[in-house]
Amino acid sequence: QQAKRTYLTLEQQQALIKSVDAYDEKHKGSHHKTMMLILYYMGMRTGDVVSLEWVHVIDTPFACNITKVLEKTRRKVKTPFVMPMPEPVRAALKEWRKQQGNPTNGLVFPSPVTGKRLSKSPLSGCWSWIKQDAGLHTDLQLYTLRHNFISWLVMHNIPLPVIAGMVGHRTTDMINSNYGHLVKGATDTASKNFADLLKKQA
Repeated sequence: QQAKRTYLTLEQQQALIKSVDAYDEKHKGSHHKTMMLILYYMGMRTGDVVSLEWVHVIDTPFACNITKVLEKTRRKVKTPFVMPMPEPVRAALKEWRKQQGNPTNGLVFPSPVTGKRLSKSPLSGCWSWIKQDAGLHTDLQLYTLRHNFISWLVMHNIPLPVIAGMVGHRTTDMINSNYGHLVKGATDTASKNFADLLKKQA
């Protein structure tokens, strides 16, 4: 399990995004790119992306987020989580909505065959192609994108409660126990930053 909790270097992430675009060029009109961008930029679970409905996508001049009850905990937690939607995801969803005829409800990514939910692993073929094209290790699971998202937020000293809220956790316990080692050096940096406060005012 620990081996799965890895993250990508910046170079690998750049290669990943290029390969996502390359795959989209080969499969124009497919849902793959938009789904991949949500997984990469928001760290969402595949199940939450597959079950995403247009009513969950809030895109107004006043708010831009995805608000939904999470699949993994929906039996126990009925309160929806609010996950900020970054610009690349917003733009991709806008284009996808336009391509689908500007729907206001229903599934964001319905099966092109049945119109119902996609399978539990709708990106398996796409992910295999992208890994090969980007030169990533063949053993990397799609869930790596979630680990990558959390890991880089932790390494950039984003407060753990903020990260927990962004990935659908109500406490920091899981993040602290599985990603706490990435905070190495953060206390030294924090101490130095505080010591430098008065120097900046001088």
